[in-house]
Amino acid sequence: MSTSSDITSGSSAGNYTDEEDNIIDMLVADLEAQVQGRAARRAPQQAGMQWMMETMANATQCHNVFRMRADQIHALFAILTNRYHLNGSNEVCPMEALGLFLYIMAAGQSQRATNNRMARSGSTICKYFHKVLDAVYSMAADINKPVDPSFRRVHNRVARDENFLPFASCRRDPHPSSCCS
Repeated sequence: MSTSSDITSGSSAGNYTDEEDNIIDMLVADLEAQVQGRAARRAPQQAGMQWMMETMANATQCHNVFRMRADQIHALFAILTNRYHLNGSNEVCPMEALGLFLYIMAAGQSQRATNNRMARSGSTICKYFHKVLDAVYSMAADINKPVDPSFRRVHNRVARDENFLPFASCRRDPHPSSCCS
């Protein structure tokens, strides 16, 4: 199989401009990728992190896309990285990982839509989505704790709300009688 250097090294190679050389290189790379059965590497106009920062700069767009304000995203980022050890890699920084997580969760975006928006592979999207999800799970375990783990008292709003009246006489018995003895 010929490569781009084989094509451009001919006697007429000096007749092409740099732009034409780049176009030829891209066409050859696309043809090689098709022959090998793989998609050509995408060259996005905006990388995921660049798109995220641009979206966060516009308050309306930020809320529409991520369902959070930019200051809330930064605060969540600080918590997840400092307390729950959310980290990135050379490939994806933790802020971009949080952005792809919020993009998926806020609007119910599919993995393919996120692949396209962030210009990342499906495995990369999946890997970093789960990294953020694990950090959020850890945070949720710390935040979502009942004040009274034994549930001995009934909250006043529940006790007075008529929607809960059918359960008004139901109280938790600390020593229930066993029906199976």
